Amino acid sequence: MDYRKCFIATILFSLLAISCNGHGSSPTTFDSSSNGGGSSEETVVNKDITYDDIYHFELTKVAPKKGSVLYRASDGYVDNQVQGYNNFYYLARTDDEYNLLLYEGDCFKLNGVVIDNERMTSTSSAFATRSFISPVTASACISGSAFLKEGEQALLLVYKNEQLITQKMVTREGVYHENIVSLNKDDNVYFVLEGAATITYNPVIDFVMDDEVTLHHSADGYYGDVHPYYDLESKKMYMFYLSTGNQSGRKHQTFESLLTTSTDFIRYQDENIQMDNRARPTQDLYYVLNVFKDKEGLYRSSMGMGNHTTTSKSSDLLTWKNGTDPFIDSETDMLIYRYASYYSSDVYSGRDPDMCYISEDDTYYSVVLNYMSVAGAHGDKYLTLYTGNGEGIFSTDGVKLINFKNRGDPECPQIKKIGNRWYLLYSVYGTGTKGNVGKITYRIGDANTKPQDVNWSNKEEFCLDGEDLHAAQINEVGNKYYLFGWLNCRYNTSVWGGRLNLPHEVYQESDGRLRSRLDARLLSLLNKGLIYRDDESYLINQDINVQLTRNLLTADIDLSNNNQAGLQIVHGSDTYFIGIVSKNNKKYLTIHNSFDDYRCEVEAKDVSKYHLTISLDGDYLDINVNNDTTLSAMTNLTDSNKLLSVISNGNKISNLRISKLADYNNIYY
Repeated sequence: MDYRKCFIATILFSLLAISCNGHGSSPTTFDSSSNGGGSSEETVVNKDITYDDIYHFELTKVAPKKGSVLYRASDGYVDNQVQGYNNFYYLARTDDEYNLLLYEGDCFKLNGVVIDNERMTSTSSAFATRSFISPVTASACISGSAFLKEGEQALLLVYKNEQLITQKMVTREGVYHENIVSLNKDDNVYFVLEGAATITYNPVIDFVMDDEVTLHHSADGYYGDVHPYYDLESKKMYMFYLSTGNQSGRKHQTFESLLTTSTDFIRYQDENIQMDNRARPTQDLYYVLNVFKDKEGLYRSSMGMGNHTTTSKSSDLLTWKNGTDPFIDSETDMLIYRYASYYSSDVYSGRDPDMCYISEDDTYYSVVLNYMSVAGAHGDKYLTLYTGNGEGIFSTDGVKLINFKNRGDPECPQIKKIGNRWYLLYSVYGTGTKGNVGKITYRIGDANTKPQDVNWSNKEEFCLDGEDLHAAQINEVGNKYYLFGWLNCRYNTSVWGGRLNLPHEVYQESDGRLRSRLDARLLSLLNKGLIYRDDESYLINQDINVQLTRNLLTADIDLSNNNQAGLQIVHGSDTYFIGIVSKNNKKYLTIHNSFDDYRCEVEAKDVSKYHLTISLDGDYLDINVNNDTTLSAMTNLTDSNKLLSVISNGNKISNLRISKLADYNNIYY
């Protein structure tokens, strides 16, 4: 994100500030070398958080429904102890007769048959049955996802009165069914479980049949650069972002700070933020960017002001005020500011600061992009590190970390400590799709070494994702880390703004490398059950007789005989290869459209066996191999009529599975 146009006014303001407070004549310095920042033992803080905490959702009782609406089985059973609520009944089927279950304890039971919320338990002779009585005469989509929890096998049967609509074997891999059925008022739809087994099952009778909604959330006008902050106290994600200025509703200035929030990591809602007019932040457009907690536990954010970094502060993450505190330096009698970092005297301007506080060092760290001359991005430019003591007083002697002359700007940088290592992360402009805002790149600091003591310019660059995920940021979520950025709103085009990627968990390996995955809880939520299973092993390229819509695909790849293998998805002229490619003695997780030469890739581990997972969410894909390498993509695929092929090139591809993918509205049901 190029904020330089916004700096013209702020530089003028800052020059006035220099003349008023004497900045530049006598730099403030301090020595933090005795703070023990190289220790691998961190202050113990209870940050343990579970995936259930992150993807938190609780079903609540819904009001009585009527007419042609969407009915879920959970509409009948949540916090309910009576038969017939929202047209659902609970039965035992024996010898083609149905008997009502009785509510005992905390669930419906009769002769070994149990229906306990989404769980259905049958015996070998009595079959658990949900029943729905249609309130209208209309067509409905009857669907459901069933997973075997106990027992060896189970058969799920769906009837309209006595007419069989579908039957599915239920396994631990799950199964999905979907049928459009014409119902008359008072028709009975039966969902019958045969076999001594227990399944989870929350079927749906949908008279509305709206289109499915993508899981990749978009704010009004799309997300500009995102700055996620997960608040442990409320277990809530605050997705601060910059306005693109393209809202269809209430208009906001380009680069204005905006906010959406989520309590379940998937579904977001708009949240109002504001400036405290009694003490407005000195930067009053993008006044909230990356957020951190200071020494006193107050929320702070940092932003560039031409010749220095300023801060805002908040007690509730919603109302923000000026975060700098003026005081008179006792040694120089000069007016200076806490929580403001003035740049070195040889710096022309700066932008995109990222600030954090490390308690074991009792030190504030701030990394910023510094331009060294009026040439700005076309001249010398550094990622520079400034440090401040525990009182928030920063040195003006910045440590130049890396010179990016003749490269794109390293935008949205972060200085992040994970374990006993520091990481320098940034997105180099021009490395994104069509030369757009860059993909996330990082360098690894030496173990047990402070960031100012690392020779960053000699460290190798690595990438965490491909060209389609722009200006991504790593966010600490308790004892875990997640990566969020924005994906293009238009295919294969240089644009600014788009949709959020799905949450990508980031973790650290013993050598310091960062890896990413779709965590197990997210994969479980995405998977609505199998619709296609193929146990064949393919050694030649082969078309698969199945049409894709919105799906979760998995396959095993043994890359032993050639330099690439994977799956191919075709829609019209667009032909996307998704898989592993060997080149330059490295392996890459790749998506490539042979029609227009669109390509995104990220380096994968150099092994021979890969487990490939593809979340095919309409145009948006989240691709992973081996639970350690993830690639995001925005494609030209639509929600239907996509053809699938296996591209083996003499390698072996096996265990192909295609499941129904959850959507934004049903992922937690």
